[in-house]
Amino acid sequence: MKPLTVALILENQPLRQELVAALVNVPVRVVLDQGGFESGAQIREKLNNFQPDVLFVDLGEQPQERFAFVRSVRAMARPPAVAVCHRSSESAVILAAMRAGAAEFLAFPLEEGALEAALERISALAPAREGTTKSEAQVLAFLAPKGGGGATTLACSVAASLGRDAENKVLLADLDLETGNVAFALKAGSHYSIVDACRNLSRLDDHYWRGLISNGLPGLHVLTAPAGLSGLDQPQGVEVRQVLSFARGMYRYVIVDLASSLNRISLAVLEDADRVFLITTGELPAVHVAKRSLQALH
Repeated sequence: MKPLTVALILENQPLRQELVAALVNVPVRVVLDQGGFESGAQIREKLNNFQPDVLFVDLGEQPQERFAFVRSVRAMARPPAVAVCHRSSESAVILAAMRAGAAEFLAFPLEEGALEAALERISALAPAREGTTKSEAQVLAFLAPKGGGGATTLACSVAASLGRDAENKVLLADLDLETGNVAFALKAGSHYSIVDACRNLSRLDDHYWRGLISNGLPGLHVLTAPAGLSGLDQPQGVEVRQVLSFARGMYRYVIVDLASSLNRISLAVLEDADRVFLITTGELPAVHVAKRSLQALH
């Protein structure tokens, strides 16, 4: 099965928890995880931005309204395959879901192998949809477990070097919200930051994105950390992952500078990063901290 990107629009929290636990064991990347069901137009806008391969949706309290939503999703220019999730396996409900355009119907609790089989079938159809899929950037994450190890310097240098190639389009994202040194290192000024992107996920499109980023060097866009941020205002890990998923469709490389601590934002990024560079110096305390971090990451 080829790796798939998925979106979750699930109001039923026990059902959502069961599905999330099952997805851990299959090659998927969650790009949108939304507990409640807002307006259909808002959700379709998010789906258009994040372009998942698969949408998992439950039937909620109003199945007929949800079937209408499924039909509207299937009418999108680049629709995901829809997998309807429900606590019942009544034939009439399954038939209604298929008539609405669902590719799969998953009855909960899940039978062993049911999720994998459904995703296998969806994956087999995916090549026909690849022509309209955006190419995804590689996400390279830089982490120095002991502060002052040089991760920010290396992240900036790698981003600048990659940006010199005219064929590359590079984003440098500062997710070290504790220090936020990328803006200082590159003299990149912006009134907005990664936090603004996380707080306005429903507005993320090309136009809004251009207002968020600043131009650091030729071929390089910079998404800075906020100038000042209290711990209570920090974004959720799932929000950061959604922003990076959006950025993947716009760049060839996304370079991420992470905080020295393995906080929830760093761990969220590390879940999706294609490569992780753990930076250490030769001093014994730095090597000791790096060893502990490797053990924790493993």
